Formats: sequence, C-alpha cells, structure tokens
Amino acid sequence: MESSHRESAIEAYDDFTCQQVIALLVDYVDGTLQGQTARMLQEHLQDCPECVAFLRTYTATLRTTRTLRDVEMPPALQDRVLRFLRERRPELAPSCCQSHTG
Repeated sequence: MESSHRESAIEAYDDFTCQQVIALLVDYVDGTLQGQTARMLQEHLQDCPECVAFLRTYTATLRTTRTLRDVEMPPALQDRVLRFLRERRPELAPSCCQSHTG
C-alpha cells in the first residue's frame, strides 16, 4: 500500500493506535509522511513512551545496518549451512536435493 493510501485510511481516526504508528514508521523516518497524518503521529509519540522506544530502536537498527559490509561467505561454510537447513527442513530443499540428506 502506498504512503498516501495508508495516510488517507488512517486520517479518518481521531487518534492513532500504537499499531497504526508502527505501520507508518517507515514513511515517518523517510520523511514522506505528510500533513495531518504526520502531525497526528507526532502527537501520539508525545504521549506514548512505548512507541518512542520502538522508534528509537527502529532508527538505531537502520543506522547499524547501513554500516554493515557485504562479505562473501566462504563456500565451505555455505555448504555446511545449506546441509544443516536441508536436514532440518527437507521440504525447503530444491527438488533435485530432496532425495539426499547430506
């Protein structure tokens, strides 16, 4: 659902619920939440320490994940992980591998 559709659906309510605030956090953090919806979300945050804590955790997670590097997994480790997963969940293995258990 696009941001504007989420906003219009929620603007019908007088107050946000915590669940609605969480659904809009991506747009809020991105700065794409506008108008009355943004103001209502900010008002909710003023009175809800749980949502403020969730927002802080969410933004900290975003900052942290942006600093991560993409590192190539060694082939031997990749094989071990795939073998482990296939043994635990054989239905997830590709059809060519389902007859093998590793």
